[in-house]
Amino acid sequence: MAVWLSTGTLVIGGNGPGKGEKPLIAVIEGQNDGPIAKSLDGAGLLAEAPHSDEATDPALTIAERVASTSTGESVPLQSVRTVTYMVKPMALQVPLRGRTQAKSTVTAVAQTAAIVDTVHVTKGQRVAVGDKLCTLDQGTRVAAVEQAKAGLEQAKASQVQAQARFRHQCGVAQKGAGCFQ
Repeated sequence: MAVWLSTGTLVIGGNGPGKGEKPLIAVIEGQNDGPIAKSLDGAGLLAEAPHSDEATDPALTIAERVASTSTGESVPLQSVRTVTYMVKPMALQVPLRGRTQAKSTVTAVAQTAAIVDTVHVTKGQRVAVGDKLCTLDQGTRVAAVEQAKAGLEQAKASQVQAQARFRHQCGVAQKGAGCFQ
């Protein structure tokens, strides 16, 4: 209330500047030029509302109206700059996080037991038939294969020797009793 009273004006009917404004002292005294108003005006404490008889342009802002009434000149218009923007397509990258689940899984079972030396695929990688999954440590395998080959050669030699013995016995038997074939 004190701030409103310190402004020194009372607007009746909600009209704008110069229309319906009265000094508060005039409202209190009941007349425009009362003894209190004259003494305050003489001391320079009474502010008067600007009265203008000329019509104000409704397109002007309040700041422009105040500037034109105080200086008597019209305020120059502001300059305006415009920029035209062109629409251009942009690549849109959206980082997503989520979990994937395999459509099907296959368990690979080794045909022999050994230590894995090198893994050729990663978990979740797509593979085709015949792709190498891993390489096993050869360790004693090479010696075992060589030993198996030597055993096979020995068995073939034993077979040849047995067949020769069989033919020999059949030849002896033919002279005598008979031969089973």
